[in-house]
Amino acid sequence: MIFRSPYEEVTVPETSLPAFVLGEPERADRAAVVDGLSGRVMTHGELAEAVRRAASALAGRGLAKGDVFAIWCPNGVEFVVAYYGALAAGAVVTTINPMATAQDGERQLAHAGARWLLTTADLVAGKAGAAAEAAGVDQVFAVGEAAAATPFAELLESKEAGPSVAVGPDDPALLPFSSGTTGLPKGVVLSHRNLVASLCATAQVHRVRADDTVVAILPLFHIYGMQIAMNLALHAGATIVTLPRFDLPAFLRLVQDHGVTRADVVPPIVLALAKHPAVDDYDLSSLRVVRPPRLRSVRIWRTRARVASAAASSRPTA
Repeated sequence: MIFRSPYEEVTVPETSLPAFVLGEPERADRAAVVDGLSGRVMTHGELAEAVRRAASALAGRGLAKGDVFAIWCPNGVEFVVAYYGALAAGAVVTTINPMATAQDGERQLAHAGARWLLTTADLVAGKAGAAAEAAGVDQVFAVGEAAAATPFAELLESKEAGPSVAVGPDDPALLPFSSGTTGLPKGVVLSHRNLVASLCATAQVHRVRADDTVVAILPLFHIYGMQIAMNLALHAGATIVTLPRFDLPAFLRLVQDHGVTRADVVPPIVLALAKHPAVDDYDLSSLRVVRPPRLRSVRIWRTRARVASAAASSRPTA
């Protein structure tokens, strides 16, 4: 018996991930990334230009095609720029949980063969700096000022232009590490084609729209947050609002203030939305979709109305 998908066949374009995600000039003036803490906004056009500058500056500093660029920092504008900038320069990106220990971070950096690292000033002063030194990382960039690292902002201000690099769909793009369910975490090589094909297939199910605002609360270092909250949303021309870590009042404020329409969340957040009394203090009527990655169907609506102006069509669905 042959089982056929109810969805249309997917055509995977022959392109790199950055070109697939960022390559729509008509949306240049729309907001692409909003820093949820500071309110800083980067449009799609500004993001594309920042990525181009970062890629060129990295190449000018000696980054070669196939080098591994590690990102060890929480969700934020710099994470997004560095991710696409490194890929556009031909690097392979590996991402590290900001909560990882120095030992775990050192192991991943060493096993991945990382030559470059982006982290935060706080982490440079602590576990990330020690891990990078032990693993033999050549160049460390920091979000913020750090004595032992180059400020990442310098890359975006640099005028030094490195050689342009041809990045193809079959070039390696990502080196995520497994959770270590059966032993220690292991690196998994994913090509640009792998990631683009996944987005093409996923788009038919998630149906992110250009007028959506997506709250990026799931960690971008994890493949779900990376592919759905970041790559898919930006490819669709939507806006993502980032938070470095989950905090219920901050999350609710962002949904209310930025008119968030989509929230990819984990089950504990669903439970908080369903039960915590603080939810009643915010207007969440903009939410169109709430999607937990591991639950098939969840309706987070309580018997007493917590959203005064919510119409039936705008209620959160999974």
